[in-house]
Amino acid sequence: MEVSLAWYRQGIRIEDAETQYRLGIMHEKGLGVPCNHEEAARWFEQAAEQGDVRAQLHLGVMFSEGRGVARNEELAAKWFRRAADRGNTYAQLNLGLLYNAGRGVPKDEKEAIRWYQKAAEQGNNSAQYMLELLCLRDVRSSGSWRDNSESAGQHCRQNAERGSSSAQLSMGINYARGRGGVTQDYSEAARWYRRAAEQGNAYAQNSLGFMYDSGRGVERDDLEAVKWYRQAAGQGDASAQFNLGFMYDRGRGVEQDDLEAVNWYSQAAGQGDAHAQFYLGIMYGKGRGVVQDDAEAVRWFRQAADQGNADAQTSLGFMYDKGRGVAQDDAEAVRWYRKAADQGNISAQFNLGFMYVKGKGVVRDDVEAVHWYRKAADQGHADAQNSLGFMYDKGQGVAQDYVEAVRWYRLAADQGNTSAQINLGFMYDKGLGVRRDYVEAVRWFRLAAEQGNHYAQNSLGFMYDKGLGVPRDDVEAVRWYRLAAEQGNASAQFNLGFMYDKGEGIEQDYVEAVRWFFMAAQQGDAHAQFHLGVMYAKGRGVMRDETEAMRWYRMAAEQGNSSAQFSLGFMYAKGRGAVRDDVEAMYWYRAAAEQGHMEAQNSLGFMYAKGRGGLRNDHEAARWYAMAAEQGHNEAQNSLGFMYDKGRGVEQNNGMAIRWYRKAAEQGNASAQFNLGVMYGKGRGVERNDAEAVRWYRLAAEQGNTYAQNSLGFMYYKGRGVEQNDVEAVIWYRHAAEQGNAYAQNSLGFMYDRGRGVIQDYNEAVKWYRLAAEQRNARAQFQLGIMYEKGRGVIQDDAAAVRWYRLAAEQGNSYAQNSLGFMYEKGRGVQQDDQEALHWYRLAANQGNVHAMDSLGSLYAAGRGYVAQNDIEAMKWYRMAVEQGSVRAQYHIGVLYAAGRGGVPIDDDESMRRFCQAAMQGDSLAQAVLGMMYREGLGAVTRDELYACIWLDIAVNGGHEEARAWRDEAYAAIQEQQRGIVQRMIQEIVLEINAHSARNVFLPMED
Repeated sequence: MEVSLAWYRQGIRIEDAETQYRLGIMHEKGLGVPCNHEEAARWFEQAAEQGDVRAQLHLGVMFSEGRGVARNEELAAKWFRRAADRGNTYAQLNLGLLYNAGRGVPKDEKEAIRWYQKAAEQGNNSAQYMLELLCLRDVRSSGSWRDNSESAGQHCRQNAERGSSSAQLSMGINYARGRGGVTQDYSEAARWYRRAAEQGNAYAQNSLGFMYDSGRGVERDDLEAVKWYRQAAGQGDASAQFNLGFMYDRGRGVEQDDLEAVNWYSQAAGQGDAHAQFYLGIMYGKGRGVVQDDAEAVRWFRQAADQGNADAQTSLGFMYDKGRGVAQDDAEAVRWYRKAADQGNISAQFNLGFMYVKGKGVVRDDVEAVHWYRKAADQGHADAQNSLGFMYDKGQGVAQDYVEAVRWYRLAADQGNTSAQINLGFMYDKGLGVRRDYVEAVRWFRLAAEQGNHYAQNSLGFMYDKGLGVPRDDVEAVRWYRLAAEQGNASAQFNLGFMYDKGEGIEQDYVEAVRWFFMAAQQGDAHAQFHLGVMYAKGRGVMRDETEAMRWYRMAAEQGNSSAQFSLGFMYAKGRGAVRDDVEAMYWYRAAAEQGHMEAQNSLGFMYAKGRGGLRNDHEAARWYAMAAEQGHNEAQNSLGFMYDKGRGVEQNNGMAIRWYRKAAEQGNASAQFNLGVMYGKGRGVERNDAEAVRWYRLAAEQGNTYAQNSLGFMYYKGRGVEQNDVEAVIWYRHAAEQGNAYAQNSLGFMYDRGRGVIQDYNEAVKWYRLAAEQRNARAQFQLGIMYEKGRGVIQDDAAAVRWYRLAAEQGNSYAQNSLGFMYEKGRGVQQDDQEALHWYRLAANQGNVHAMDSLGSLYAAGRGYVAQNDIEAMKWYRMAVEQGSVRAQYHIGVLYAAGRGGVPIDDDESMRRFCQAAMQGDSLAQAVLGMMYREGLGAVTRDELYACIWLDIAVNGGHEEARAWRDEAYAAIQEQQRGIVQRMIQEIVLEINAHSARNVFLPMED
């Protein structure tokens, strides 16, 4: 054949009839050359002219069907006759058909019967069947037939009784089908088949074999069936050859033998038996009894399909569908599926429906898909019932109808269709089309799972995992997950990995978790890819590798996994596993946030609030915080509360701030608890309530929130909301300070500085001040400056004091600005510079610092250096200081009234009033001046030695050493008995002075 084809391709003339016939077959079937019916007909004609019977038969068929040639039934009859005259049974049958129908030849039933009989006598089943039909229709082939079927049956019985095997066969057929004037009776049919069979009638032998095969009229007996099939097959009966091949194929009545099955299928197929051709195609397709050969399978399927065999048409469509043995061709697949479907083949109907669903070989059409699924489903095709259920489930091609979906799923599930069982399980799981029933869902999942369906096994594992429809059982969950995972189910592999990761139902094993995650991840499971990224990021079960974590996060993120998108954004935001890239972080955060991932929404809000990845946008920040907050994200709730608190991105609203702080605080968010405490402590959005503030501070403080710990310390220090307790204040300051909170470090330094709640310890005070100062805490820098200036806990060092004052002053601390001005004024630690002193005093004074106001007044009053003397300017600053509670400024104003300076006249009474106010507030200079005024009788007072002694003594005790000599002189001037009166009055006045002073005690900075 290969040589002949090569000659043909080279244009060499071929005259051998056998080769011409085979070339015709090759062109007809597309074997080694493109399918070309015209070329096939040309080669058949050349072979037929040389007398090749097979070519004559093929040529007759082609003219009859108009295939490769113009349809011409007269020429068809011509070629059938030539082959029929040579004894070809198929040509004889076809020629009979033409005479019977009057096509290409005159209608002549007698001639039709003659050709049917010739074919029937050679065992052609179709011809025998046609004879039977003609008999029952009372067709006259000679004068021996009666005018009705009953008389025909009687005549047939007479001939059968005389021993005619053909009549005996006809009697068997009549009884088998209840025709010819007899009632259907399989026992009687078998009796007549046996009589004809024993005479060697091949058709009867095959029919009797079938009776034993099916147990009709006789007891079912495969051995007996094989015996009779073999006798008929030995006579060349194609139907018997097929049946015998089938018995070998199935191992019935004989030992199963694929080689022998192929042998008999081949003999029948060679005679054109469509069933045998179809089954021979199956044997080639599966490589049973022959070397597996899809192309050869296609060849036999095509021969059977061309004869209208629906099973073969379906199989041929499948081969085109999958590209097996032929070039893949969806349109050709659809063409063959449709031929079979139109004949009612349910597999073809189902396949055709599938092609419409997928738009393969046809325009996608769900309505048409439903049409074909329904045809197959109505005939009980389980896959079609399941698919039709799916169409109702999803509303594809039909209106969505969960009840109808359940009905079709159940029909398929009851047949054991595992896909339908799973689908039905899901309907019960979700309560779609049926009342939600986890127990029923489990029942259907289990049926499919026990058949080995890995989807159902995974679903059943999940039900045990979550305790849905069954008691929660992690061990059982692991068992079902493993069964599915070992079949390659990616979801189950992920679930099994998760169980290993968490140690649920099995001993925790990160390495094993990674192994299963990896298997699922390689199949594209996004959840597994994300979790594998987590394992690399945390170094669990693998070496920590953030670059590898990023790789897996990205794979999952690109599939839309929101957790992976968030994690990828986080890695970019932190510069972990990749160079920090806020723009890229924003991109991935947004991708996750838009899917509702609340962590991503919160992070996206943070990026906008901080202006990372683009311009700061408080409105966008508030919008994303709100989305996360509404989902219950406590950090976002706290942040949203802050936005309302400060009026950032939203209109300032203390009530809304309180609302969101409270939601977060009630979830245990320490920052929100602290913020809520602040709102209660300051009475913002709520009525001020120190006890409530303390309650929220304590909740946050006990979680380690340093701001809350510092604030709680302050509340104990001040005695607000709790009983005043310096020891408790120190405890909470220390908790926060040891965690690095600069405010608390400064406050703890102050407690050691003043000996409050602890033994006074300047060294310890300096230690804590310094820790806070190095964190740029301005109050601590100022305090540390004082320690250096005074030489407390450190060696006295004016330069160091100036350095710390300057650091605090440059941050705007008014106390430090005032002290730095003082150092410049006095030239301590820096070169004396009144201009620089004036600069720093003014900065502090403009912030309301009373000491700076007083110092600024003194500079103007003295008119020193750079500053021109200006009593009016001095009086202005002194008055401002007094309004802020400055004691020393009271004294200075008294001096100006005494001298009539600063734009005021001399006023001894006002001067005396100011001195008295300053003295009663503890100013030792005012106390000394007041003492001297009483001793000398100056201004608005009369000389009084007792009051002189009182105020001079108080001044000395207040630290005014220059008043000591004056005090001693005053005491010498009074009598001994008067000294007791002086001491009693001193005690009373000091008590009052102390009461004034307590209101001006310097306190540590509140957070």
